[in-house]
Amino acid sequence: YFYSRFLRATTYYLADRRYDMLPAVLSANLCSLLGNVDRYALSVIWELDKASYEIKRVQYKRTIIRSSYKLFYEAAQALLDEDLTAAAEILELKGMEENTRRQKLDELMWAIRKLTDVARHLRARRSSYGALELEGVEIRVQLDDKKNIDDLIPRQPLEVHETIAECMILANHWVAKKIWEVFPHQALLRQHPPPRQEFFSEVRECAGAKGFSIDTRSNKALADSLDRAVDSSDPLVNQLLRSMVTQAMSNAVYFSTGSCPEEDFFHYGLALDKYTHFTSPIRRYADIIVHRLLLAATSREEDGVGARDGLLGNKELEELCRHINNRNRAAQHVQKQSTGLFQCMFFSDKSPAREEQRSADGVIYSIRTNGVLVFVPR
Repeated sequence: YFYSRFLRATTYYLADRRYDMLPAVLSANLCSLLGNVDRYALSVIWELDKASYEIKRVQYKRTIIRSSYKLFYEAAQALLDEDLTAAAEILELKGMEENTRRQKLDELMWAIRKLTDVARHLRARRSSYGALELEGVEIRVQLDDKKNIDDLIPRQPLEVHETIAECMILANHWVAKKIWEVFPHQALLRQHPPPRQEFFSEVRECAGAKGFSIDTRSNKALADSLDRAVDSSDPLVNQLLRSMVTQAMSNAVYFSTGSCPEEDFFHYGLALDKYTHFTSPIRRYADIIVHRLLLAATSREEDGVGARDGLLGNKELEELCRHINNRNRAAQHVQKQSTGLFQCMFFSDKSPAREEQRSADGVIYSIRTNGVLVFVPR
């Protein structure tokens, strides 16, 4: 059974459904966070300076956690924006006496604001090292009750979503450092190689046509030059340039630390020296391997014994990483094809008389011998 999970290696997301790596009894029940329900966890715990949010101490522990609330991104964002109408959607607040409910809501809003503030500092610190903020628009298909396509909605990032992402990046970074420190030749990390310079030629040409210069010598230089490439009269310029840089990026991949030198561990996009995936063992097989490595590393610290039973050696881990990378590419490919199919179905169903639903302005940013490349911002 678990061999079949290894073969799948990841969760596959299509426009109208998903195929989980794990069965629902695990992914939707036993391993999911539910309000006021105890869950076993493997936790990374930071002690931060109260004023600067500098990290003073890090611990890795087996824990039991109890989530106080199960929130949707939109509800958490509304509370961050001090829109109290979102409180009506929070199941755990229902049925409370009014004074208690108000107190709990105030505590929840304070926690969301504090976590967002910490994440802003973390993101600013990574940005100072050269982390890239790139442009990408995901399309979400909304189906009506009869499984017909009701709408295509651009999925715009919410600040709460970015806050959670920043906290996950921090956890992944510190776990990567820990497992590499204990198992330097058999840790599963994730690298993002620098893009090839020739892939940036069109970006540089487009930027030059608008009077900007894009420096691609390092991630820091690229991030700074993108921040400067802003046309106050045409906000699409920066959006287009960031989109083109996104397309020029190489793919991040999993690897075994015994298979390449330490200077190649670097994650170009996140500007981190070491990185892995730890936070989603329900939907990624790589995270399961990382959990095993971290448990072995913490057992060694607690018991003074090198717990290596069941861990893969460098050669076996390298083979596993190759398999997971192949499965990830397949998952990305099928997701892209599925979304494209539903977009075609959506537009084929619209009346030619409703021209606003079937047409949009586009920006031609490259002319080639066999056609043109067009950026559609809508």
